[in-house]
Amino acid sequence: MSGLRIVLLVLAAAALTAGGTVSVVLSDGDSTGMAPGVNGAVDPATDNPGPGPGPGADPGPGPGSDPGPGQGPGPGQGPGEGPGAGPGDGAVVEEGGPSPGAEATPSGAPSASPGPSDPSVSSVKVVRRIVAPGSVDPAIWVHPKKRDKSVVLGTGDGGLTVYDLAGRPMLRAPGRFAGVDIATRFRFDATWSNDLAVAADAGTGRLRIFAFRPVAAEWGKPLVQEVTTAGVPAVFAGGVPGSVVTWRAGQAVYAVVSQAGANRLALVRLRAAPGRKVGYQVLRTLDLPGGFLLGNGEPWSPCPAATVAALAVDRPARTLYVAQQGVGILRLPADLRTGGQVVDLVSDFGAELTHDPATGGCVPGARPGEGSQRLLGLGGLGVHKGRLLAFSRDDNAFAVYDKQAYTGRFRVRGAHHSLALEVAGVPVGRAFPKGLLVVRDETGFSLVRWDRVRL
Repeated sequence: MSGLRIVLLVLAAAALTAGGTVSVVLSDGDSTGMAPGVNGAVDPATDNPGPGPGPGADPGPGPGSDPGPGQGPGPGQGPGEGPGAGPGDGAVVEEGGPSPGAEATPSGAPSASPGPSDPSVSSVKVVRRIVAPGSVDPAIWVHPKKRDKSVVLGTGDGGLTVYDLAGRPMLRAPGRFAGVDIATRFRFDATWSNDLAVAADAGTGRLRIFAFRPVAAEWGKPLVQEVTTAGVPAVFAGGVPGSVVTWRAGQAVYAVVSQAGANRLALVRLRAAPGRKVGYQVLRTLDLPGGFLLGNGEPWSPCPAATVAALAVDRPARTLYVAQQGVGILRLPADLRTGGQVVDLVSDFGAELTHDPATGGCVPGARPGEGSQRLLGLGGLGVHKGRLLAFSRDDNAFAVYDKQAYTGRFRVRGAHHSLALEVAGVPVGRAFPKGLLVVRDETGFSLVRWDRVRL
């Protein structure tokens, strides 16, 4: 696979702010093959890439970094703040408490067809389970001063729910939510900043933004309050938003959003609005490739279509990772100005698969896939300190990559079909003294001590 070059067959159009189009070429080259300037700063006024951050620049928070103060002092803070979401419900299952479990120590590439009993894939014990059927995506908010008061957010058709670290629901905002991510230190004005939760509302096609108010919570007010300004646009014309990840360049905060059931991405910039509200502007969209040329020059497209399954972002590097069904993991600049490269391919890439109109399914043919046995289907993605975690759906294992190089695999005991995950690599309360991994599966969320996952 090292010599495989994947060339786009069907030109992918990127709808830029100027209305232009670009073609996208994906290759499995090294990380130096990216277009010049994609890791440079984005000017908050023009949204144009500029030179990389200098010694004094603020690269923005990244996984594993201290998120810093989540709330700056300012007028209006305290008991007079407006109401947040209403109470919710849920259930918690303790699985062994925070005692050490089996440590993950990936060692080398897996066998050609690793399965659940493969001894080379170590497993990690779950500290706590949050039973939440129908959940979609988790996020972790780290309290800037009192880490035990950090929370886990979970989305789904039942709304956006905020759980404490014991797994108890604290708040719920009604809606039909998909992806959610945290943006730290969003500045409303010169004297006021808050951490935000940015969530995709599949019911309205828009983003909804919630501010964390830890000082108000000390006075008995809700920790989370919606601050979305009125009149925000739909992210996609005729489409529904799915996954969401946030990143920043200096004081400018951006989100990349996927379109559910499609191969389209959108870049959104969050903007402060009057009344300490938050709006946003859709800057550009990018269509990922849907058809390819194989190594023998034969045209090929996956069955079912190559939709976006998950997103993750390396914030310090401003690099986006995309899990594309039937294809693999792609790496591209977070500003969506150019195409990207292949990190790894799913095992079925290039396989002969024919759509059956009678059943709506895909019928396998004689030709096997050309992809990697490290990825037997795709689930959630996560990034921590430059390392990428990717869930291999069909064998319930996490593949780990360091600077695009595969380093090993691990499993989370009892977590199956993980379609989303989130990592906080800083202390998150007494139960998670060196960080927290949250994995979402079909029944809810598994909370894991991050120090038990040794990458």
